[in-house]
Amino acid sequence: MHSLSPAASSVAAAPPPLTTSSASGWTRLQRLCFVLCLVPAVWMAFAWSTGTLGVNAMERLLRVSGRCALLLLLLTLATGPLRQFSQWLMQRVQVPWGRRIADWNGLLEVRRQLGLQAFAYALVHMLLYLWLDAGFSLQVVLEEIGLGGPMLAGWLAFGCLLVPALISNDRARRALGAWWPRLQWCAYLAGLSGALHYGLQAKLAALWPWPETAVMGLLLAWRLLQACRGRGETLIKVSAVRLRRWRGLPQPPA
Repeated sequence: MHSLSPAASSVAAAPPPLTTSSASGWTRLQRLCFVLCLVPAVWMAFAWSTGTLGVNAMERLLRVSGRCALLLLLLTLATGPLRQFSQWLMQRVQVPWGRRIADWNGLLEVRRQLGLQAFAYALVHMLLYLWLDAGFSLQVVLEEIGLGGPMLAGWLAFGCLLVPALISNDRARRALGAWWPRLQWCAYLAGLSGALHYGLQAKLAALWPWPETAVMGLLLAWRLLQACRGRGETLIKVSAVRLRRWRGLPQPPA
């Protein structure tokens, strides 16, 4: 029998990459992400069934489900900036395999999945509130929304998050065309309203809602900067073409 060369044996022993698709169409990274996102839900179900949630079980369930929804939404919105930051960092550092690291599309593969799981936790959060707090009474819900404050911000966040969840499939993307990326702005409005809903329920001197609020502010500022930069570049190109046309100069090749 012929023995394998060291290079061939190292290739044969190398583990499959995280982005390798399985028979179900999911990559290893997507399956890992799905399992990790289920951990809080499994914990809530186990703690509820065993009665280990403490004295105020309703408040703890609401806080855990709401915070999971907000954190997953922040992770969803952070995938684009993280990928661009990795590209910028690898260009500056110039380390070996830097281009491979910067071109890694794993973050983009789980972006839709993270967004849908954020909506799932927001839906659980809403159903827990309707069941344990409002008693499925529409009058109670409308009265609390009328008071403004955290309840109004919470329902606004859920309504804004519902829009990208409904249009997350490929069929809606093809049908909406140019409107699809515009409607994705609702995710940023949902994150901002969710952070406001989360922060308004804390005491004035409490620090625990501020990290999420700060991250949401940075992500929104980055997105606005990208949008303004793209429109600015388009405006400059259009102005240059019109100026050359007005002066009778030939247009540059496309």
